[in-house]
Amino acid sequence: MAACGSPSPDSPTGSPAPAAAPTRLRAAFDLEAHRGGAALTTENSLAAYSRALDIGVSTLELDVQVTKDLHVIVSHDTRVNEANCRDTSPAFAGDPLYPYAGKPWRLLTLAEVKTLQCGYQVDKAFPKQNAVVAPIPELADVFALLKKRGADNVSANVEIKSRADDLEVTVPRDVYAQRTWAVVTAAGMSDRVTIQSFDWESLKQVHAIAPRARLVALSAPDYLQVGSPGASPWLGGVDVDDVGGSLVRAAKTIDGVVAVSPDFTFPVDAAMVAQAHAAGLTVIPWTVDDAGDMSRLIDLGVDGIITNHPDDLRKVLQQKGIAVPKPHPAG
Repeated sequence: MAACGSPSPDSPTGSPAPAAAPTRLRAAFDLEAHRGGAALTTENSLAAYSRALDIGVSTLELDVQVTKDLHVIVSHDTRVNEANCRDTSPAFAGDPLYPYAGKPWRLLTLAEVKTLQCGYQVDKAFPKQNAVVAPIPELADVFALLKKRGADNVSANVEIKSRADDLEVTVPRDVYAQRTWAVVTAAGMSDRVTIQSFDWESLKQVHAIAPRARLVALSAPDYLQVGSPGASPWLGGVDVDDVGGSLVRAAKTIDGVVAVSPDFTFPVDAAMVAQAHAAGLTVIPWTVDDAGDMSRLIDLGVDGIITNHPDDLRKVLQQKGIAVPKPHPAG
């Protein structure tokens, strides 16, 4: 490729050639609504995912937990968030676990979970958020919403929230993987779902039961632990220092991984994007909410962006002449 700013050989005036469009591995840019678009509507709620479909996104990004009776629910926190969820009544008289607020999801049955009402508090980071009070949804409910809207071209990026630094707070990794993938396959969504996690051992567990599952290696410097003695507990046995401190090279050692998803301040730069693409991995940084950052990352050639502001990302893409996803409004 010619150096930037060199005269175009086809230009009689010798004016600079336009910059070449970055090469991406995806045919279409992946616009992912983080927790459904948390800047707009209560995160990880059916209302948020409905709003995201109204706007038009490629992918619904969401977090899952597994209950005591092995139901897969949608929540970021490993425990019931006391600031955002309220108890209504016990699932049965004399329930020793009541009140449920503050308890790990793994200790609660679905019946107990369904008594909770969540969404009372507007996230301080998003003062314009529409707070919607509702029960915690199940993963199957999100898939049912996609079907109801006829959103057959919309994917789901499902995050397993196991914690390598606190394995007791969630169900065991193998159970987490098995139950999550069971819901995916029961809904016929296996070709439209990626499974992501900061805990790469959980990605390995998914691959063990579903070798064709598409996996995404989430990370940030605190998880990679470059320069620290031994392997980070988050990387599934990989010592990042054995691969030159490279997120891409570390992720490539995990079978089934098709993408890296770094904190966008990692930094995500042209070298990282080029290295990932050369390894056959897409780059989907998180969580990008500033239009200037969105524009810069798009120009670097990232394959998608996870954002709390899917409406703003659509505008940036349109300004750059990049096709945006079709909306799927309620009938």
